[in-house]
Amino acid sequence: MTKNKKTRKQKKDYFEIIFILISILLFLLLLVSIYWFRSSLFSAKDQVALEFLDNQEKNSINSLEDPFVSIKNHKLEEFAPIIQSTDPVLGNQEAKIKIFYWSDFACSFCSDQENILKKVYNKFKDDVIIIRKDYPDTNSVKSFSFQASRAARCANNQGRFWDYNELLYNIKDQFTELSDQLFIDLAQVVKLNLEDFKSCLQNNKVDQEIFNNIEEAEDLGVVGIPYIYINDKDFLGDINEEELSTLIEFELEKNKNQD
Repeated sequence: MTKNKKTRKQKKDYFEIIFILISILLFLLLLVSIYWFRSSLFSAKDQVALEFLDNQEKNSINSLEDPFVSIKNHKLEEFAPIIQSTDPVLGNQEAKIKIFYWSDFACSFCSDQENILKKVYNKFKDDVIIIRKDYPDTNSVKSFSFQASRAARCANNQGRFWDYNELLYNIKDQFTELSDQLFIDLAQVVKLNLEDFKSCLQNNKVDQEIFNNIEEAEDLGVVGIPYIYINDKDFLGDINEEELSTLIEFELEKNKNQD
């Protein structure tokens, strides 16, 4: 009796081992199948991407290889940024390279991007115009974000936007204590007419200029800041000095070939 029980136990253990081995084998087979499927899928996607790039190259207007690709070029067929008469501009209106950028004085990344833009502008001064657009927080017109945009517009009315704007990015933490007085103090630093500046701050006439920029951004599909358009290319997020210089050189070369 004991011998039969032992035999049955051995058979049971044997079948358990076989079951475990088969299970492991099936699991490995499943992993291999998944890997093969993913590899095939990525290969197909890569082939589509290569065909797309090949078509883009064939349709290119010249032999240059564009180092930057905008994901929103299709929008520009319908909409494009414009220089509004109230927008602060830096540079020659006839410049071939137009750089539009949407920014917010409460955004530290925007401050860094603007410093890069100014450095690059100094390198290509004769060929570049920079157009600054407002994109403040509209959840509260009492916020530093919106009030700083208003104050900068008031400085722009006196032709001192760029001097005033340079000071604004670094003082947002003082706004809760000083509020309007903070903007008035900065107006004194850049030697604005204080009476005109105070009147502008209080009557909200420049608010529509800000809302016009926001509406334009929404029409263009701008989803965040800093947001930059360079001729027909657009970029969300920061662009470093080397990338920006390369892009401008490419645009200048492209314009030269078209002339």
